[in-house]
Amino acid sequence: MPTSLAGLGKAYIRKAEPEEAIPFLKQAVERQSDSANMHYQLGQAYLKAGRRDEAQKEMAEAQKLQGRARQKQEEKLAGQLPAPQGPTEQ
Repeated sequence: MPTSLAGLGKAYIRKAEPEEAIPFLKQAVERQSDSANMHYQLGQAYLKAGRRDEAQKEMAEAQKLQGRARQKQEEKLAGQLPAPQGPTEQ
């Protein structure tokens, strides 16, 4: 389960052991690759481990996924709004 894997990863990060966190977070990302949060957590672990290139890649993916999620939500909300009405004639 990705959230359990992410939880283990975050626990290692809190213990200042980011290298130990990375395998758990990578598995979480593999199982839930469309999760911006999972990519962000993995990026944080890479950053704290001094692996800047890998951190940057994961952060960019998290940002891209977050943008997609925001766009989908905006489209959903737009579909729920009533159609605009033209000006009323008097």
